[in-house]
Amino acid sequence: MRIATLSLAFLLSACDGGLDGGGAPFVYATDGTDIALDLAQGVDGALVVVGSTEGVPRPADGTLALPTVLRFGLDGALLSSEVYRDVGFGDATAALPMDGGLVVAVAAEPDEGSGRSVRLYRTDGRGGRERVLIQPETASFAPPRALLPAPGGGVYAAVYATLASAPTLYRVGSDGGVVWAGRLEGAQDVRTLAPAPDGLYVMGPQSAGGGTVVARLDADGAERWRVVRPETDGAGWRATHLTATADGVVLLESRAGFADGSAVRVVRVSAEGEVGAAAVLAEAAGADGPDGEPEPVVRGAALAALPGGGLAVGVVRGGGFDGPPPEATVVTLDAGGAAVARRSFGVRGRWTSLNALLPLADGRLAAAGAVGPRTVSGYGGDDFDVRVEIYPAD
Repeated sequence: MRIATLSLAFLLSACDGGLDGGGAPFVYATDGTDIALDLAQGVDGALVVVGSTEGVPRPADGTLALPTVLRFGLDGALLSSEVYRDVGFGDATAALPMDGGLVVAVAAEPDEGSGRSVRLYRTDGRGGRERVLIQPETASFAPPRALLPAPGGGVYAAVYATLASAPTLYRVGSDGGVVWAGRLEGAQDVRTLAPAPDGLYVMGPQSAGGGTVVARLDADGAERWRVVRPETDGAGWRATHLTATADGVVLLESRAGFADGSAVRVVRVSAEGEVGAAAVLAEAAGADGPDGEPEPVVRGAALAALPGGGLAVGVVRGGGFDGPPPEATVVTLDAGGAAVARRSFGVRGRWTSLNALLPLADGRLAAAGAVGPRTVSGYGGDDFDVRVEIYPAD
């Protein structure tokens, strides 16, 4: 892979909000906190956005954000909104088209103090719930990017387990029920899934040690190979995102702001498990935090493979409570690793989170997250709005 070292100024300079060469942003705004965590494109072409909202009448038990499924037309029109008011505080964390409808992962706390539980729902195309596919008793969260189509029907689903011996990966039949369940050995949980030609790639943080386990599994969950990233200790790098390409996977790794500062890079791993060269996308000197320790300045926030072998990478700069609001940028790279476009996400001068990237069927690229006020309290209750931006094909 070509090593592409780009200047921070090129990658992360922000526009004055809005799109750089795209259309008007899609916004879902209430009088509370509204967050987009993940994206999918429905069988009807609509954009499905999952997350949570506080802008609804609150249940009597005082819970706040509720799981939410939004659908936007590609012209920005809000087609539908489904709020799961009866499940308690929580989030809709992932969605996947299946058989004309959706599979939606929900992590919610039914009763105050009861702890979160996970349900996988089969829904109609609007996100209206039809039935529960599974509800693992030992799962507390289903991360974004936690769902993947399984060959022959059904889905793979990743969860955080409440017990060290409990499953973190499930294969679920299209009508519900567990086909098989297992763990990624040596990992706390499974946080990202990506398709492999005869199975899937999985990734999760090590149970002991500071690295991340990346593995290729066959369709029945048997492990074919694994690598641990980073390969050596002490550099501060952590792999956080994974996406599949035609010849393997790409990892998005960030280095926290220790003595060497912070940085973001992508690393290719072949379908046979061979680790390629790293391509550094952004670097910044460490900045002193409130306790005098360096804190991260740049970090990787989202990753997606593009048609033709390219990549889309979300990078966030800033975000400390004592500094200016974070700025988010979407960078597209060609198959050789060279940057071909840089676009600002969100609104300059307002607190911005970038959580998901999704290539669309028409060749464009969607990005989703949330935009809030210029300063945040750090205690919740700040008014954030769901934001989706669609960029033209490069």
